[in-house]
Amino acid sequence: MSDGFGFSLDLAALTAVVMEWVKDHPTEVGVALLALVRLFGTTVETGWLGVVFRLGRPQRDLAPGFHMLIPWVEQVKKVRSRSVTLDAQRQRVTAADGMVYEVDANLVLRVEAPRKALIAVDDFMRGANAMLSITVREVVGAADGTTLSDWDSLNSRLASALEPRLAPWGLALEGAGFTTITPSGMTLRISQLSARISERQTMLRHLQSQGLPRRTALKLLGAPQVPISHATARYRTSRKAHRHLSSSFYSFDDMIQRNLDEAFEDTD
Repeated sequence: MSDGFGFSLDLAALTAVVMEWVKDHPTEVGVALLALVRLFGTTVETGWLGVVFRLGRPQRDLAPGFHMLIPWVEQVKKVRSRSVTLDAQRQRVTAADGMVYEVDANLVLRVEAPRKALIAVDDFMRGANAMLSITVREVVGAADGTTLSDWDSLNSRLASALEPRLAPWGLALEGAGFTTITPSGMTLRISQLSARISERQTMLRHLQSQGLPRRTALKLLGAPQVPISHATARYRTSRKAHRHLSSSFYSFDDMIQRNLDEAFEDTD
């Protein structure tokens, strides 16, 4: 009996000492309790989503808040759930009509299914950026100079093509569009050349319809005179053969002039 009574006194004395230490050191006690709680759980902050992995296998998704875990057996991986904007690197894209454009585009997305975003793709941000670049090439490559001016249609086509490609990764597309579509220097010069040829051909037909001889009309337009001392067919054949043999020695301005010559010859 005396041994049991002595043990009870020792336990009571130990409890009193512990309680006294707790009263004297509230900060240390709070830190210890917080560490103990964190050992058995995790906190998901607002703007994030979590996934619980048990022995390497995904078990459940976590919303913002505190969640209990099995220590050393369950781990949590987190992803941002806020909307994120991605800008594609500027690309040089060839359109359906052969013209080259410099294109910028971006998209806005958010993680809708965190489990897919963590498992289905190694890095969903890099994957989404790469998918944006690929889709931009496809959309612009299928358009021409006329359809590229319709920005609403282009943006709609870009978003429609991106949405099903991002969904398997648990990503929701909130918006996508082109920021700039700029013709390259060569494309701009070719477009100006085409417009110039079309305009001068129209003026030539108008002057000829007014009764002016072709030679006089060409002089009024400032175009080079067309030789008439040879047979037209023989002249054109020999000139085209000469151009083919020496095409590598012409500058771009020479090419423009030759195109103008051919355009006016074809209207004869």
